[in-house]
Amino acid sequence: MVLVRFLLNSSHEEAAMRTELLLALTFCALSSSAKRAHAGQQIPTEDAISSQSASEASSAYLPSFDSELTPSEDSVPERRHFDRRLLQVGGHYGSFSEAQLLAVFAEANVWDRLALGGAAGVSFWGPEASAYARFRPIVWGGEGEHLLNAFTLRAEYTVMRQGSDVFSLCDDDCGARFLNRTAQVAGLSAGFEHQLWSGWTFRYDFGFAQVFSATPWSCKLDGLPAPCQGEPPSDRLLATLFALGHSL
Repeated sequence: MVLVRFLLNSSHEEAAMRTELLLALTFCALSSSAKRAHAGQQIPTEDAISSQSASEASSAYLPSFDSELTPSEDSVPERRHFDRRLLQVGGHYGSFSEAQLLAVFAEANVWDRLALGGAAGVSFWGPEASAYARFRPIVWGGEGEHLLNAFTLRAEYTVMRQGSDVFSLCDDDCGARFLNRTAQVAGLSAGFEHQLWSGWTFRYDFGFAQVFSATPWSCKLDGLPAPCQGEPPSDRLLATLFALGHSL
């Protein structure tokens, strides 16, 4: 009120000067209030801004810990390996041309691509035993409970009794008969192996074998030793093998 009366009692020039002064004082008072209102707020520094930007960038490009632990729905199950089960046992039926072999075998999967084993059995002419190595150059399948497959190459050494055809209907008029002999045979074959997730395995191989050491052929005629006539059984043999086993 005092200020208003002072303005009214002054001349026009003095009143204008006093009005400008009043406006200047009011502006200064408002500016001071605004500074005090913002004084409590923290102003981010340049280092803080840089740190926040780096943190946001790393979180955008690096996977979180939870995402690594949680498997993706699109992830492919890991393939089983043959050496996941060390030992395999079973039986097989084999053939060296006219020699039909029945045997049991045991082998060790020393590597996913390699198995070493041995077999023992009988043929029409007597006992036989063998040692072998199977190499798996190509392996596929085995995801989850799917079939595990392999293309295999087999090298085998066999000691066996070898003779002529036991089903021959030839009588004594055919001449001297070749007697059985002991032979060592080297065989090479190729085939396939299929293993179920439960461990049951089926194999089949086809190849050839060669007699590389054997006792000499001997013949009999009418139950008595006689000179051998004609061609003896071949030392080159076709080989087949079918095996069923279970991996432990």
